[in-house]
Amino acid sequence: MAGGRGSHAKRVRIRRELFAVERVCWLCLEPLDMSITDPRDPRFVVVDEELPVSKGGDPLDRSNCHLVHNRCNGRKGSRILQRGAFADIHMRGGRTETSRDW
Repeated sequence: MAGGRGSHAKRVRIRRELFAVERVCWLCLEPLDMSITDPRDPRFVVVDEELPVSKGGDPLDRSNCHLVHNRCNGRKGSRILQRGAFADIHMRGGRTETSRDW
């Protein structure tokens, strides 16, 4: 894992760059609401690593980082998933709904 002098500043820069270009969650492909400021909200936007740090991913490698909903990030955990892996689940009012009725 990367760390040391300058790593916080680089992570902040990566986050800023991602916020400037990404508009949909990398995992569910639903729109991101950048105005949500409560980190407890499932729709809060966070930076996630495509290759998790626990599996050797570099959190300071811009190409390894994507914006996702807080809930999608929690659902992913430390798994390695492809873009759109949760496209079958839609975020509605802070809860997940499947694409079919149960």
